[in-house]
Amino acid sequence: MNYSIYKLSFTAPCRFGPSAAGAGLNKSDIACYADTLFSALANGCATFYGSDKLREFKDGVQKGEILLSDLLPYKDDTLFLPKPLWVVESKRKQEPLSTIKKRMAGAKKLKKLQYIPVYDFENYIDCIKEDKPYITDDNKIESIDDIYEKQLLERVNCRGEENLPYFVEQVVFAKKCGLYFIIGYNDENHSKVINELIKLLSYSGIGGKRSSGYGKFTYGVISLATQAAGEDTRTLYQLLTTDKGSVYMNISDIIPDKDEIAALSESFYRLVPRSGFVTDGEYETAPFKRNRYFAIMHGSCFKEPLKGSIIDAGNGGSHPVYRYGKGLYVRLDL
Repeated sequence: MNYSIYKLSFTAPCRFGPSAAGAGLNKSDIACYADTLFSALANGCATFYGSDKLREFKDGVQKGEILLSDLLPYKDDTLFLPKPLWVVESKRKQEPLSTIKKRMAGAKKLKKLQYIPVYDFENYIDCIKEDKPYITDDNKIESIDDIYEKQLLERVNCRGEENLPYFVEQVVFAKKCGLYFIIGYNDENHSKVINELIKLLSYSGIGGKRSSGYGKFTYGVISLATQAAGEDTRTLYQLLTTDKGSVYMNISDIIPDKDEIAALSESFYRLVPRSGFVTDGEYETAPFKRNRYFAIMHGSCFKEPLKGSIIDAGNGGSHPVYRYGKGLYVRLDL
């Protein structure tokens, strides 16, 4: 399978619904899950190319001929991957109290760390394997805290009899920062289709509040097979294609098939609720609420990769609402 990276540089604020259940417009996340990306691409495909092309696109994804990752943060040339959810049996012997306090302080900082820079990913894996602290006083970890700013804005709803205020949290990315995603494909035609759909999506935007101008972006494309000259892209390509390592970490949200549920008993994973409303694309019916479901969040780790599935979360609407849940993995030597 071939892999390319799309680096999105946002020209407008963006808003992605948080993973916490029950959160409103006053909370936003910087992560954008693969199911949101897939739905935006499918919506554009249906709008501009029709139902037949949408079905062809969906079938290609269902067969595993096209794979998408979540949208993950980057800063200039530095790419970030999710922190792996994997636990190694402790090999520590009796330690002095001062060492324990120092290790616990590092563990608290590590708990808050959501993403690891790709260039330091191997070092992080080594620390897990050897049961060493990753964050120490002399180890300054590059975080994503300075690549974005969250802003809470007051808006007014004028649609009812009475004008009512509400709040919207938006995310503004710093210069040379944004989100990237990976596409895996086994046919050059698939790459061309994705490129056309991303081009259309850059004008309409991705995420919430697009009618207010949110989520618009420009983008660049890096083919990992031919341009993997940078340190991070080279490392990422190795993680995607290596046959070494006993653990698979997903970088896309996954909806496992029923016969894959049993494999979760030997996995480390986190579930994320997914819900929301449907915008209709080529269909002119009013937006409706789709079925709520749970997906396996990026950073989860498995001994064997799950293929995942595409589901219809339409909730009895006027047309199918396909939601992406296929697995895309980097392989870790743990």
